[in-house]
Order: sequence, then structure tokens, then C-alpha cells
Amino acid sequence: MSEAVLKLSGIQHSFPGGAGQVLSPLDLDIPTGQFLTFLGPSGSGKSTILRIVAGLLKATSGQVQEKGNLCKKAFVFQDAELLPWRNVLDNAALPLEIQGVDLDDRRKAAQTVLQDLGLGDSLSLYPSQLSGGMKMRVSLARALVTQPDLLLMDEPFAALDEVIRFRLAEHLREIWLKCNRSGKPLTVLFVTHSMTEAVFLSQRILVLSSKPARVLLDHTVGISESRDQATRADPAFAREVHQIYSVFQKAGEA
Repeated sequence: MSEAVLKLSGIQHSFPGGAGQVLSPLDLDIPTGQFLTFLGPSGSGKSTILRIVAGLLKATSGQVQEKGNLCKKAFVFQDAELLPWRNVLDNAALPLEIQGVDLDDRRKAAQTVLQDLGLGDSLSLYPSQLSGGMKMRVSLARALVTQPDLLLMDEPFAALDEVIRFRLAEHLREIWLKCNRSGKPLTVLFVTHSMTEAVFLSQRILVLSSKPARVLLDHTVGISESRDQATRADPAFAREVHQIYSVFQKAGEA
């Protein structure tokens, strides 16, 4: 097994004002290059975990340890939040601009990522000219342009129709596999409510209960790493989804 890029030790969190405890103590090792999905009902603490890992929220107790304390992170939220006065290319290049990368270099890097996401012909378009799926691909490109070690994704495809979700899931897996094969491993923490999306995307799925969240299942997905549209019609895929669903049923979460 690869060395852990992240280690969560005894992570707990409670919100003030009567919201109560959201996370029960959580211990978790995440190997470098793993695609891990958090799956659970609304309010189960999935997004809270991502925000604690990202440093956007301080845990009530516990510790998050990063490999070498040099883990470069990028966050993709449910809303694309593109700058309306910037075209696709310059929206995607924004993080590099903030880092002080010169114009030609940042645009070249952004163009490469956008081409990988199928947006090579849309570089000069503005957000008002894009579909919801295209906006989310630009948001993903903006996260990937810095070549992060850790990509945190909080229900990024939730607002999209099913066909677009399928296509984006395929794009995301292709990029993740490409990074890992290139020797620049990308670790992904993904949050979703969709069991089929979780199975299609992930190497590993962590199923959480309602709050205070506890781990109901830590599951290694047992289908081929090579996945496409046909994968979703495979009986092995259906068995994986059913196994996840059964855990929710037994816990009264379905």
C-alpha cells in the first residue's frame, strides 16, 4: 500500500448554537493516489470532513496530519463560481495568476487542462455562454491547473442532469488515472449522495451514518479500474451498488 498522504486521528466536530455534534471520533488513513468517496445522508458530516481537511474549518478535537506537511490542495465546490468578466481560459488560469506565474505560462498550463476536459474549442467563451456542465468543467480545470496533490470535491455534479454527470465522472476518472500513471499522483476526496456515482468513480467508499457521523462501511470497490459507459450496465457494478444500499437499509438510513 502507498504511504498515507493524509492521516485523520480522532477528528470530532460540533457546531455551536444547538446544532450539536456532527462527527463522532474519526480515524482514517488515506493512501497517496487514492480516490475516496464519502457517501451518506444529508447532514452526516461529509462536507464538514472536507472542510476540516482543507483547513477551512477547525475540528473541535483531533488532528489532521499531511505527508511531509507539503500537501498542495485544491477544492471544487457544488457551484462553479466563475468570474463573469473572464473567459474560459483566464478563469482556469486564475490560481496561477494569484501565484505570480507569468501570462504565457499560466495560459499554456490552463489550456492543457481545459483540452483534457474537452474544452479546447471553448477557451474564448465567457461564463454566460456556457452550459452548467461546461461551467463545472472550467471549475475543475481551475482546481487542477496548480497540479495539486489532493483534490477535494464537495458534490460538484449535484446540480447537473444525469447524462452530464456521467460524462464529467468519466472525464474526472481519466484525469485521475492519467495523473497517477504519470508519477504525479492525485489523491481525490469526493462527496456525493449518489451511490452509483460513488461506485463508478471510487477505489474506496466510506459510508457515514446520520449525525453524529460514524463509519458504517469502509468499502474497497471491487470492479475494474477501467470504467466507461458500459460499466454501469455490468452485473458486478449493480452488485457493488446493492452492497452499499444494503448498509443504508440495515442502518435505517435509506
